[in-house]
Amino acid sequence: MIYSRRQTSHSESNEGAPLSPFRHRLFVWIWVGNAVSALGTWIQATASAWVMTDLAPNPLMVSLVQAASQLPILMLAIPAGALADIVDRRRLLLWTNLGMLAASGALAVFQALGLISVWTLLGLTMLLAAFSALNDPAWAASVPTTVPRRALTQALILNSIGFNVARSIGPAIGGLIVAVLGAAAAFAANAASFAIVAILIGVFLALPRTPHIQGVPPESMVPAVRVGLRYAMAEPVVRVALVRSGAFYLFASAIWALLPLYVRDILALSSASYGLMLSR
Repeated sequence: MIYSRRQTSHSESNEGAPLSPFRHRLFVWIWVGNAVSALGTWIQATASAWVMTDLAPNPLMVSLVQAASQLPILMLAIPAGALADIVDRRRLLLWTNLGMLAASGALAVFQALGLISVWTLLGLTMLLAAFSALNDPAWAASVPTTVPRRALTQALILNSIGFNVARSIGPAIGGLIVAVLGAAAAFAANAASFAIVAILIGVFLALPRTPHIQGVPPESMVPAVRVGLRYAMAEPVVRVALVRSGAFYLFASAIWALLPLYVRDILALSSASYGLMLSR
């Protein structure tokens, strides 16, 4: 009995170790998928902004790439969070990643054939962002289901580290790919990242279904969105985080949006230099 208690205590202590979430197979697949998807996304973002400096080298059109990639996320974030609690998350993740694969693949084909235009680039970028907005809440909500509660903090930290590593190297890789192989290769790399994630979800990621009370139908979309909005407005921690994030990104996004034009026209540098400057 004493040995059993000591063994349990030792096991719980191990669950609190920094790398303990990697002992859980589902978390490993989630972490790999998160890192691969983020890497492809930053490669794509770098290539899209640089292509626009070729198609329409003026501040308004170049900044619209940033707007097209962020507006769907702003508009769909709350409905997507409600949707993640209503439908089967694994199926939602699979279909959204296939949608992102199709959008980024279309960009690669149009670019390779020389058929890309300003509005094609903006439209497909916006479509890609819409699928991403629907995917992200379900992906984030899946992380707690892959590890014991005691290891959840470490799992969230490791997931964030994976994203930030991709954020640091993705733009540099994207800029280098555009400089050496062309933008079509960068778009294809993003499509490949979504193909990898879709395979991980379809083959390896056996997520538990969203729990529902027996005999009670799932909450519909509109009431779920209403509850989410009320919670965000009523919870001080969430409200402060939203205000701070909004204040930061409202002004910081202008720098990111116009950086490719500055690098190209003012500094007279290449896409590889732009990618390095975007990395941080």
